[in-house]
Amino acid sequence: MAELLGIDRATLEAVYEPWLVRRGFIERTERGRVATKVAAELRARFPGLGRNGNGNGNGNGCGNGNGRGNGAGNGNGLEGLPDTG
Repeated sequence: MAELLGIDRATLEAVYEPWLVRRGFIERTERGRVATKVAAELRARFPGLGRNGNGNGNGNGCGNGNGRGNGAGNGNGLEGLPDTG
């Protein structure tokens, strides 16, 4: 996931993971990180959420395209999520 977002693993685990756990989107289990029912319900409510954009860019995958190109894209990443807490 860190590679997909274009951030290092330590940042993902220190910054993003605690937020996702507090909001109930993921759980840490013996099998690793698992998406919760809350995450599945959000995904169903916003079907296009998280899809890659078609831009070329240095986006980070959070609403700025796929994070692997050379410009901003049209993707729907984490921007626009309803505040659950």
